[in-house]
Amino acid sequence: MIRVACRYPSENADDIVRRGLPLIGAISGTSGVRKPEDFGIRVAGRMLAITGTVLPPPKLVYKSPMQVINPGVWNLSSNVAFNRPGLLRTNGDVGCLVITFHQSRSTPETTQFMEELGKYLIKYGINWPKRHKPASTLTLTKNSNDNHALLDENFLRIKKSGVAFTIIVLPGYDAELYSQVKYFADMKYGCHTLCVVPKPPKNAGQGAPLEINKQPSYLANLALKINLKLGGVNHQLEVAQTSRSSPRIMYLGIDVTHPTGTESVPQAPSIAGVVANCNSMLVEALSDMVTERLKSWKDQECLPEKVIVYRDGVSESQYKQKVIIVLANYQRFYPVSNEQLDERSGNVLPGTVVDRGCTMAREFDFFMVAHAGIQGTCRPAHYVVLKDESNFTANELQNMTHNLSYVFGRATLSVSIATPVYYADILCERGRCYLYDTFHRKDHEAAVPYNESQSKWLWGVHKDLAESMFYI
Repeated sequence: MIRVACRYPSENADDIVRRGLPLIGAISGTSGVRKPEDFGIRVAGRMLAITGTVLPPPKLVYKSPMQVINPGVWNLSSNVAFNRPGLLRTNGDVGCLVITFHQSRSTPETTQFMEELGKYLIKYGINWPKRHKPASTLTLTKNSNDNHALLDENFLRIKKSGVAFTIIVLPGYDAELYSQVKYFADMKYGCHTLCVVPKPPKNAGQGAPLEINKQPSYLANLALKINLKLGGVNHQLEVAQTSRSSPRIMYLGIDVTHPTGTESVPQAPSIAGVVANCNSMLVEALSDMVTERLKSWKDQECLPEKVIVYRDGVSESQYKQKVIIVLANYQRFYPVSNEQLDERSGNVLPGTVVDRGCTMAREFDFFMVAHAGIQGTCRPAHYVVLKDESNFTANELQNMTHNLSYVFGRATLSVSIATPVYYADILCERGRCYLYDTFHRKDHEAAVPYNESQSKWLWGVHKDLAESMFYI
């Protein structure tokens, strides 16, 4: 299944027409099965041909302007600094906590990793100290209650020591441990943290010590996240690229994640996340939540002139309930000529927009492929405009949405959906971490229903992180 999904798009398109349609009896080829023609329906034996447009990539501004040569992808070159470097508090120390299990083979070496990471952060403009505190080690046991107490004790120590930022080295990809770390760091003590996972060296024999990745691309990616957590701005769009430019536009992203019936405890809650920018640049964080975001706008004397809302995961039955732009779709687009082809993946070019031929009859909607595919066939985002009191033109909304796909802060690539709603999705996932036991019950037979009065988390995070992108 994975191999098929990762095939070149043209291979999948050919299989859909040549093998898929006969297989489901849509066209002649399957004996003994009644065909659509028997009911007065004729199915075309080819895909629908539609026209679209390709939007050019916007110009980005790090410390200096940068032109995106290959749409959808760019690199942080050696002479690039962040648009606005984040700031560690004055005399803030940097620490490292290595978490291991009792049966771990060895503790990964952290000194060189911390030194190399520090060089990258300083190069990008962050006031990162050249020296860091010696790494401390926390060894977990088989008893989850003991581990809970050990984590609590260690994060209390970190908070009291005045460390401004802590790198957490996890023993492996463990969702439960990660969730516990983030609960104590974000909720209880308000400590800025970033988790990394060491791996065995390539071609190393069994039992080789674990190492933390020190490749330049990995360190640069960590630097992107750290800068955002510290209140910095990695890059922004050149002002001229903003449609109907206004200094006071608030972009809201809203998402809701729901419990699953099989894994969650009975009556588990849904989690809503709202993010927004707090000034004329690209913020984080419905009514109380949106009001909170408006209060976070830095210039309270000049509140936003316009509020543009992107909401994910809304069904058609909810359209009348929401005054928003939504995303959801099942369509795929395949290029019909080499001029429309992304040579790297065989997909349509990043920036492709389709607003006719396969859109809705009674709504203003459009499809967009803003990102550069890596493997398989790109899934376009489907945007439905439910209310527009600013009277934007179709071109203005499409250009604005496309540009918003280029401001995702923790990567050097455009993303498949507008950044505000992408951030809201990440924020919702962090909320699931705080209620890990609620969404991942261990005893499926005797699960106790969710009780809000006994919940570990209901709202927000520690006050020391509340106005930061702690979740990134």
